[in-house]
Amino acid sequence: MTIVPKKILVIKLRLIGDLIISVPAYRTIKENFPDTHLSVIVEKGFEAVLENNPHVDKIIVFDKTKGFFHLVSLILNLRKEAYDWVIDFHGGPTSGLLTLFSGGKLTVGYGKRKFYYQKHIHFLRKGLNARQFYLKVLQELGLTINKENTELFVAEETTKNIRKKLFEKGISGSFILIHAAVKKRSEEWQPEKYAELIKRIETELKVAVVLSCGPSQENQLKNIELLLDTPPVMFKGELHLREFIALVEESKALISYDSSPVHIAAAFEKPVVALYGTISPENWGYQYENYCSVFVPDLECRSTCFQNKLPECHQGLSLCMTSITVEEVFNHVKKMVS
Repeated sequence: MTIVPKKILVIKLRLIGDLIISVPAYRTIKENFPDTHLSVIVEKGFEAVLENNPHVDKIIVFDKTKGFFHLVSLILNLRKEAYDWVIDFHGGPTSGLLTLFSGGKLTVGYGKRKFYYQKHIHFLRKGLNARQFYLKVLQELGLTINKENTELFVAEETTKNIRKKLFEKGISGSFILIHAAVKKRSEEWQPEKYAELIKRIETELKVAVVLSCGPSQENQLKNIELLLDTPPVMFKGELHLREFIALVEESKALISYDSSPVHIAAAFEKPVVALYGTISPENWGYQYENYCSVFVPDLECRSTCFQNKLPECHQGLSLCMTSITVEEVFNHVKKMVS
């Protein structure tokens, strides 16, 4: 029988999507140990993912820009807490050091750096999607797994603020959110395709469209705007993460390449059309009604994609993305919103 820990610390530093898919693990911990105090360490800028989550008692924010002495100060504070379990969900060198020197009675982790942990968990990831991976770690610790769906929780005040910002931009009813910006050009769906899709949604489906991007990605939206007859409603990286989460929750549906907005929308079980390029939806996608993965599997270049991308991939002309047609995406959207 598993001894009930009084205090558990989980380390999951980043990123947005990775944090969201770790959320079922926090719920699982609380379902198994309702009276256990659960703390989670995240890097500064990502704490909004866990805000208002009823399963997380304390969010500890680590600011990596403050350097070595901030890290030492954090470790000293962790040792004062005397955690029963410290679980490293991140698997990197910084999270490993935090785990190793945390003073936890039981330290748990996975990956190549076995010396960081008292209990090193090793199992094959094949056949597990990303959410199941973290739950599998808990299962190895003797916990019972009930559900693997993700969740996000938005404060009422944040919802009011985003509704006000939408109203100020002329959006008072339902809208489809298109997150059209990418971090890598190899993941880009062409601006002309987005422009055609927007025109068809607005004229044929009679639904408003809102465009969004992250900070410093405004030029990608500008390329789409230049192809439209009227200026679109846009949020060009000015929203805080918690506001963007609220924006996704308010939307009627989301269209995006495989990125954090997809994980946010899935946490609310929103209708989603997710465009997958190099990454397969088998590992990172979701299985619920009105979640659609658009993916072209039978491409010869997939076998060497991660080792040696084709030259055109770096020019925004990846075959896996250019092969996705406007007609295919529009038809999926039409089914979801009709």
